[in-house]
Amino acid sequence: MTGRGIMDKRTSKTDFLSIVVPVYNEQDGIMVFYQALTDALQEAAVKPEIIFVNDGSTDGSWNILKGLHEREPQVKLIDLSRNFGHQNALTAGIESARGDAVVLMDMDLEDDPGTILEFLSKWKEGYEIVYAIRDRRQVSMILKTFYRLFHWVNSMVSDLQMEAAGTFCLMDRRVVEQFKKFPERDRYIPGLRVWVGFKQTGVKSDRGKRYDGRSRVGVIRLIKLAADSIFSFSTLPLRFAILFGLFFSFLSFCLVAVIIWIKLFTGLAVPGWASILSAVMLIGGIQLICMGFQGEYLIRVFNEVKNRPNYIVRESVGFDVKD
Repeated sequence: MTGRGIMDKRTSKTDFLSIVVPVYNEQDGIMVFYQALTDALQEAAVKPEIIFVNDGSTDGSWNILKGLHEREPQVKLIDLSRNFGHQNALTAGIESARGDAVVLMDMDLEDDPGTILEFLSKWKEGYEIVYAIRDRRQVSMILKTFYRLFHWVNSMVSDLQMEAAGTFCLMDRRVVEQFKKFPERDRYIPGLRVWVGFKQTGVKSDRGKRYDGRSRVGVIRLIKLAADSIFSFSTLPLRFAILFGLFFSFLSFCLVAVIIWIKLFTGLAVPGWASILSAVMLIGGIQLICMGFQGEYLIRVFNEVKNRPNYIVRESVGFDVKD
């Protein structure tokens, strides 16, 4: 589809909007989220399909979702065979979405559904990707510090120019079609969104509290997501090994020169077993860090070579209905 055709579609008829929402053990929040989302969409001149992706929930989320679909035909469901992770659940929704534009968001209500109206406004102006820039967060100081540190490190080492933006965004159909071509396993969707290009803009949006005040994502998963971003979009960690090697080789050369000078011109033995041991341990630690960097890249190569699918669908509901 040409760019002109898309612009004509945006202005000539009611737009078909897909909203992809991953679900993992959210039985208490499904109806709260759905009500907030539909209230926000009432102000938008769009025809929505809301795709809930059940990412291996172990509570009653799937049964609640099926009941919601029976009452609301615009609700469509994907049930994954197990928990494949947040990014893969979003990928399953993206690949099934049929809208002129696709919105990605979580259902914890930290992302304000009302921001979708701002997304649509920017989309109609001609932007093909519109993302939420996270301005303020209502989380603990520890998590807030972690998020800030991650975004700062990510912006410093990444080969791309990344802002403090998460998953919450709108993507035009042309962008979605490009996303569907990405085969990689350890994926970080905000990074892929930057990499794909197209005309992008951000909308500032404050992060609210979860509907139940309890996060489903632990620190370990956050660290894994941060690692996927850094090691998928930057080669700088690999270059650290070269820089460390050059620096300590030069330092060692200078130290040997000093020891030889002291021995030849003063006749004194050079004491300092503690300092020697400390230096050996320091260099050994740096070597292990460099090997760890290389191991992170090797893990990702290993995952790609296996060529397993990113997810497996147990059941899909509502996609056979013609809109």
